[in-house]
Amino acid sequence: MASNQLKTQSLTITILAVVCLLAGYLLTYQTYAKMSATKATLTKATGEEKKLSNAYDELAAFLDKYNSMADKSKVAGQALPLAPDLAVLLGSIDEMAKISGVDLASVSIIDSREINDNPNPHSLAVAQFSVDASASYPAFKDFLLRLEKNLRLIDIQRITFKVDEANFLQVQMNVKTYYQKE
Repeated sequence: MASNQLKTQSLTITILAVVCLLAGYLLTYQTYAKMSATKATLTKATGEEKKLSNAYDELAAFLDKYNSMADKSKVAGQALPLAPDLAVLLGSIDEMAKISGVDLASVSIIDSREINDNPNPHSLAVAQFSVDASASYPAFKDFLLRLEKNLRLIDIQRITFKVDEANFLQVQMNVKTYYQKE
């Protein structure tokens, strides 16, 4: 009977140990599965956070570069201004002529109109004017180079030359410039 009781106790202990091991395995397996899923979610979130951080840094660098170029946009706006600004343009042409040694006889506006009658508020418009001048060939050549290098877009449409008795050029030019319609 003692032997039977010992066998029953050892069998009970063995079964109890197996049940405890199975319960521990099942609890550990479920916890491990949850921990693995949480770790995968954390890895994915960390990757997305790194991408967002990189995108933020790139955006900040872009905005810094954009803001640093604000002064350059003012210069570019002079090439194609928002208004005809013909008085400023004619004043700069007069100044270039004086520097070059060209005697301006007259400057007159021929036409100022919108190109293609485009209803877009930022479409281009054109202003045409005529310039009559007198100069030596080297002075007139210097004047043309100054017009060409001027920041404002200027197209010379037609030039007519005549040489007077003092070997000076009598020049008549039709010139076109552009501006943005406000």
